[in-house]
Amino acid sequence: MIGNNNEGEFDQTGTSDSTNTVSGSLVLGAATGSSGQYDLDEGTLSEANLVVGRAGNGTLVQSNASTDDAGNIALGQLTGGAGFYTLQAKLSDSA
Repeated sequence: MIGNNNEGEFDQTGTSDSTNTVSGSLVLGAATGSSGQYDLDEGTLSEANLVVGRAGNGTLVQSNASTDDAGNIALGQLTGGAGFYTLQAKLSDSA
């Protein structure tokens, strides 16, 4: 969990072949009043289930990276929870 009863942030940066594997569920912003953010820049995030904002505020920013979700993705799972998912990609400059 990132942001269980308070605030938390995790930054994943690296190369396109780097992978962060989470066994079980990754929860961002678990409890009421908490907030959790995951910044995924390059590489892959692999998890069983992804919960962005269970009862708190959760944010996932994905930039030039991928997720490998074995199960579900939930945004704002419970009453009072707010989930934000931002997907960014580079545009090619080729003519």
